[in-house]
Amino acid sequence: MTKCWYQLNLNVENAISKDWKFPESSGSWGGIGVWAFKQDKIFNSNWVQYMSDIALPIKSSVVFYREPNLVDDKAHVDLLGEVGEDAKTTYLGFNWVFGGKGSEMIWYDLPPGERNIQLTPAGNKFLSWQISDLVEVDRCSIQDVPTLVRIDYPHSIAVGDEARWCISARTGLDDLTWDEAVKHLKTKNIIIDR
Repeated sequence: MTKCWYQLNLNVENAISKDWKFPESSGSWGGIGVWAFKQDKIFNSNWVQYMSDIALPIKSSVVFYREPNLVDDKAHVDLLGEVGEDAKTTYLGFNWVFGGKGSEMIWYDLPPGERNIQLTPAGNKFLSWQISDLVEVDRCSIQDVPTLVRIDYPHSIAVGDEARWCISARTGLDDLTWDEAVKHLKTKNIIIDR
């Protein structure tokens, strides 16, 4: 079985800077909002140092918003690279959620074939497929427990009755594959076995 998530033994209680505020969600992209932030714009500097001290340097964050009862009909893969740069697969994020009770993140097998790079309103690159063309391989209800998520496999979100905000901290470990990152985190006793 493909494992696409692991809960983590990480302290995120004071991760968010006291000066940071959630973006305005009204007028979001079809009930979906996506914003990218450099690590010094969203995270508390002490938490960034804590993460660096345990060999998990945080470079940035992507913040996702989903309105209540939104169920995706497409799955996506996150990519690295600014507009005008070559896109590169990124393997993982450290996610935790505010609200979103009953929501699930769902992963699918990566289909063969042509890749069509798209852009979010925030300028983030991604690949996208119709869920009806994919095979589900894993799912998880991410809440306030930090969770390592695999983002190089197509994934989607099914939102329950409550709006969902997700903080996805992105690490500087871009060159590690998913399996290498999991092994690295296990040596640090950060992964909670499932």
